Amino acid sequence: MQASAGGNRRDQMIVDARSLDSDAILQTDIAVVGSGAAGITLALELARRQVKADILLIEGGGEHYDFKDQSKYFSGDDVNHPHHPPLDLYRRRMLGGTTSIWGGRCIQMEQSDFLAQRSLGRAGWPVPYDEVARFYPRALKILEAGRSEYTAREAFPGEAFDLAPVKHKTGLVLDELERFSLPTDLGKRYRKELEAAPNIRILVHATCTEILTDASGNIAEGLSLCASGKSLTVRARKTVIAAGGLETPRLLLCSARVRKNGLGNGSDQVGRNYMTHIVGDLGQISFAAPPSRLKIDYEKSYDGVWCRRLILLDEKTRSDNGLPNFVLRPTIPAIHDPAHRSPILSAAFFAKRFLISEYARRLASMPPGETTTKWPLAAHARNLAFGAPELFKFASFWARKRLLPRRQLPSLFLPSASGTYPLEFTVEEMANANSRVMLSRESDPNGMNRLSVTWGVPDEFPAQLLKIYKLVAREADAGGLGKVTVSEKEQEQVLELCHAQGGHHIGTARMSSTPSSGVVDPNLQVWGTRGLYVLGSSVFPTCGFANPTLTIAALALRLAEHIAEESIGCAGSQTSRNARLTEKVY
Repeated sequence: MQASAGGNRRDQMIVDARSLDSDAILQTDIAVVGSGAAGITLALELARRQVKADILLIEGGGEHYDFKDQSKYFSGDDVNHPHHPPLDLYRRRMLGGTTSIWGGRCIQMEQSDFLAQRSLGRAGWPVPYDEVARFYPRALKILEAGRSEYTAREAFPGEAFDLAPVKHKTGLVLDELERFSLPTDLGKRYRKELEAAPNIRILVHATCTEILTDASGNIAEGLSLCASGKSLTVRARKTVIAAGGLETPRLLLCSARVRKNGLGNGSDQVGRNYMTHIVGDLGQISFAAPPSRLKIDYEKSYDGVWCRRLILLDEKTRSDNGLPNFVLRPTIPAIHDPAHRSPILSAAFFAKRFLISEYARRLASMPPGETTTKWPLAAHARNLAFGAPELFKFASFWARKRLLPRRQLPSLFLPSASGTYPLEFTVEEMANANSRVMLSRESDPNGMNRLSVTWGVPDEFPAQLLKIYKLVAREADAGGLGKVTVSEKEQEQVLELCHAQGGHHIGTARMSSTPSSGVVDPNLQVWGTRGLYVLGSSVFPTCGFANPTLTIAALALRLAEHIAEESIGCAGSQTSRNARLTEKVY
């Protein structure tokens, strides 16, 4: 059957798939699976461009987060490494996807991130950097992270620019910034605009279980959906899978009715080359300049956006020394150890149990070895008791800057009177064909195979990370920035300090110039299946050190442009069809 028209049209912009008849057939021009940063940005941009096509945005979860629903469908069968989080964390099965919990960090990838570098094993992108970067300004606007200004001189005109003063120029880069969104939950922020678009429908509680093709597998024809036991079918001219770096390969591999190895997998590339970012805390920096001359805390730019300066090395220095891209940030001491004697950090230690599990894991992560205090709970309580006035003052600050405003202070950072800070690192991971996402034998309630993940810290990475610190220490000393040190104990246990960045699932359906080396072509169309596209961090051939959300949004804008240009060529035939389709209920 075909879904029929009727009822108040505005009430039907967001439809619960569970309310539809079983075996219903839904007709649309463009079906988008996933309502996170990728899916919502794509649908918004297509509507803003007034593309004459009907768009169906499909979400497996509901309008709100449901923990039981999340774990039921997103939990994986196996992850082979203890420093990779469980597969149901750092994702959200709901309208807005992971933008409902992200921290808002918006960083552009660099031109060098797109280039192949054989010595590092970096394959590079099959499209020029500028082809993606030209969309960054508009992506920042959608994410509400201000202007595309990534140096302190641009964001803070007339102020002291660098993170800290240096006496001599070196390979250090100290004036580049990361910018932060509100953070913006795209599901909430753009719901009204999505509802107002005459050609967009949103279907919730509709899990996509299979991509449908013709008998040859050469043309995508739609989707099979499951809604609480009901089977639904979507017929679409174009299908876009924007389900995230884990669900996307799962869906491609499970769509094996015509092609036994799944769609886009003729060269066994789906699920391979899985990357994340390798993160952790290692070493410390003691700045030479007095605290009053340091610019290491969050600051608001002239356009009202929270920004923070970073510690980087320029591309030439990294290339000359055979290093991947990375960033270092001064951070707070480990909160679990009461030896910090901070009532604020001890309060954070006790508060972690009230945080969502993703943030609690990061905030309370403990390095290997014993804490320095035998009775940590009592010691934390003592910190609170003796530091009550300081804690009360901070509580007022936190409420004003974090809890009450729409644009939130990104995270907890405390100035150090001594000018010494622990360092956290985020390092680019190189694609490795043996790092992969696969189907397991276990099935979820919809009958889809769950995932298993093979991932590990590369054998060469600990030595590479120590080389990064050694080079930064050399450059910091030469420039008069200060002293960077890594203790002997940390050097011995460096592997234990390295973790997978929880929410960054990258490279599992990567873009390539040939079918043999990837899953999608430079326009994000799946090799061998016309009308089927993949969108999101799964298509990244490399990851740099930048959080992927901004580049995901930029790629969504680029794909919208590509689809819009294709639509112009057949506008005459679509105009009358669109007028007919927009009156349908989905």
